Amino acid sequence: WQVWKKSSNKFGLSLAYPYLCTMKRYMLSILPLFLALCLMAGCGGRSAMHSRLAAVDSIVDSRYDSALTVLRGMDTLQMRRSDRMYLELLRAKAMNKASVPFTTDSVMRRVARYYDLHGSPNQRLLAHYLLGCVYRDLRSAPRALEEYQRAASQADTTRADCDLPTLMRVHSQMSNLYMMMRMRDKSLQATRDAQTVCYLMGDSLTALLFEENFCSALCDDGKYRECIEATQKLYDHYMDRRMEDDAALLCIYFARAYNGLGDFPQARHYLDMYERNSYLRTDPRKIAGGLSPYYICRGNCFLGLGMPDSAEVSFRKATKDMHKMQNESAVYNGLLRTFILKRETDSICKYADLANDCIMQDFNASTAEDAIHVRSIYDYGMEQKIANEVSRKNSSLASKLYILTISLLVSGLLVIVLFFRNERNKRLVSDYRQRLQSKLYELHQTQERIKQIEAACSDGENNPLFQKVEKLQQEILELNNQIEKLTRAKKSMSLSSTSVVTRFHDMAAKRGKEQPTSDDWSDLKETMENHYPSFCISLKENTQVDEVEYRVCLLVIAGMRPSEINTLLNWSNDYASTVRKRLCEKIFHHKGSASDFDQEIKNMI
Repeated sequence: WQVWKKSSNKFGLSLAYPYLCTMKRYMLSILPLFLALCLMAGCGGRSAMHSRLAAVDSIVDSRYDSALTVLRGMDTLQMRRSDRMYLELLRAKAMNKASVPFTTDSVMRRVARYYDLHGSPNQRLLAHYLLGCVYRDLRSAPRALEEYQRAASQADTTRADCDLPTLMRVHSQMSNLYMMMRMRDKSLQATRDAQTVCYLMGDSLTALLFEENFCSALCDDGKYRECIEATQKLYDHYMDRRMEDDAALLCIYFARAYNGLGDFPQARHYLDMYERNSYLRTDPRKIAGGLSPYYICRGNCFLGLGMPDSAEVSFRKATKDMHKMQNESAVYNGLLRTFILKRETDSICKYADLANDCIMQDFNASTAEDAIHVRSIYDYGMEQKIANEVSRKNSSLASKLYILTISLLVSGLLVIVLFFRNERNKRLVSDYRQRLQSKLYELHQTQERIKQIEAACSDGENNPLFQKVEKLQQEILELNNQIEKLTRAKKSMSLSSTSVVTRFHDMAAKRGKEQPTSDDWSDLKETMENHYPSFCISLKENTQVDEVEYRVCLLVIAGMRPSEINTLLNWSNDYASTVRKRLCEKIFHHKGSASDFDQEIKNMI
């Protein structure tokens, strides 16, 4: 802009310059508005895609075929990751609703991992439920059950926005898988959990439908009395709600239970009630699985009443849809018993062979199904073992790296501390040396001045110069005292920087892991005697101290703390204080504390 302004006159644009300035101010004023519009446009694209997916989500439960068509037509290449994951979640939900079998778990595993990190509890619940449905279609029951359990753990039923319908489906699918794996107790427990969720939803009708599973289970287990009691309660609930047709469907459980008890007239009474429901009269296909269980029960009732012809008619009607519920064995066994009662030899042989073949087919199918379940459990166990082994190796490697890192940091910190302490000692010794040289120089100058004054002085003590000499002599005494203190301080600092004292400090810092040897004590004694020869001789000759007490004195002079003395001499925490109190009385002939002993023995040097 500055170049343009300077060159405007050169190119004959001086007249356009005011207009250019006005345009500049206008552009600067609209720039924030332009940036805001760009930001809104960027957010609007994402919001539009999210709105489309939300609209599909609203119809996926009721019109899953249309939702699946729309989702398959969307291009995921231009989508953000969050929208792409949302689309895959809805697509899996629509496929599950439309009973489209899943063929791979790669997509849903990515979706579940994404929502584990970025999703809400309801989204995690739905993602793991659909992943469990994927493993269900892949015939991997252990993985499916694991994902269903993870999905159930994501639900918080105390929250008002909890996705209870999906949670109910989770428990229902678990019940089916447990029943398929012949784990009846766990299946009934999962059914009970699904029923509890229905009551939380306020859907008591679905909860009553789940209750029918318990009536059937009691009848299958041979608990006919309990089955009759449970069915009667459920029957009364339906009648209270004026659901006569649904109540009539329960009569099949009454009939089966009374057949098991041998009360065939009562069983026929309930079979007649069962036949009067509207489903049988209008559309028999509404009966789940067909009518073969009803005709089998009816045939068994007629056999118990001694009516083989009626029983044959019932069993032959059961053959029409017996393949839906895999009731071939029960039908052929019923016909075999009927013809045994009618004494028809050819038919007996025929249906005996058919019944035997059905038994073998059921056994082979059951064996194959069990083999598939065992194989899936084995594969799942091996994968879990491999995953645990990899996790253990990773954790072991991580712990080793952690220990190595900590060790390196501690070693580096120790080296830094020792370096700075050594530099500090060198700096202090150098400072004391300079101060000592300065005081020696002042002393020399003072002595020279005294000599000059004495040479010039002839009047004795009355001469003012003589008084000045006395004053200078006092200054000399003070300088001597300061020099002596500095000399002691220099010796103390040089002593603390010696290798043997540093080695003793390091051994004390290791908390008893390393104790000083006899050579270490000899080096310490030799170093002390070189620094303070008169003190060591006086301490040995004038006091009766043993070897251990002498070592304590040397450690105190070396600047060791009480805790370090205890560590170096392998004593308890307070024993060093006791020994120092005893030495105070033994050496200085008066009672005092441990700190008094430290001060007085340092004064001796």
